[in-house]
Amino acid sequence: VAENVAKNACIPIAGVVITFVFCWELIHLMQESNQMHNIKPDTILIKLITLAVCLLVCSKSFEIVMGFYEIGSFATKKVSQSTNNKEIGEDLKLEDFIEKKESDFSFWDVLKICMDFLALGVSRLTIMVCGVIIHVRVLLWFIELLIYSSVAPIPFATFGNKDWSQMGMNYVRKMLAVCFEGFFMLLIFAMYGGVLTGAYLQQGDFFESILMIIGGSFAFVMLLYKAGSISASIFNAH
Repeated sequence: VAENVAKNACIPIAGVVITFVFCWELIHLMQESNQMHNIKPDTILIKLITLAVCLLVCSKSFEIVMGFYEIGSFATKKVSQSTNNKEIGEDLKLEDFIEKKESDFSFWDVLKICMDFLALGVSRLTIMVCGVIIHVRVLLWFIELLIYSSVAPIPFATFGNKDWSQMGMNYVRKMLAVCFEGFFMLLIFAMYGGVLTGAYLQQGDFFESILMIIGGSFAFVMLLYKAGSISASIFNAH
């Protein structure tokens, strides 16, 4: 869908923008060259070559943007290969934290076990909610990527003019930021897995481990929604 929108709707608009920018360049050229009396043939040739390059870039703009996506996908795969955290959750059992006693449990021991079971239920619910939030966040990121890529010909059409080219450069930086947003989300997820691994390896107290998991989940969700601003600040996109 995004490719069809880019080719059928945005490329004609980009053609209008290129025509306007090229006419703007000719007007400035006439003003600077005493009504075209001092224009050299190589100047006209450079303008025509610039126009041809802009037309070619606009016609291949969607493929260029998908190249940005491939770069971000490559970086994301490298992060996925570099992070190999220990699987947790299956080995984290309440029975491992309960001391075996020959005598019966006291009232406070039973109350502590009930609190641990309650904390375990809350942690499972928190992880389920985090899973839903991750799914929604990734879906929104992918839709944002498609929206930006579908209008790629329009900002690419401004590269022919020095004053208007800032629009195209801002778009390129924003597109790189959006493509690398998945990279930063996976990096945040890897760090979250490291926090949970640390909570599992400590195993000092079951209740403390559960609280660390719940707190880490909330921090993970907050950082996940800041991945876009982190990526934008790194690529100076606005």
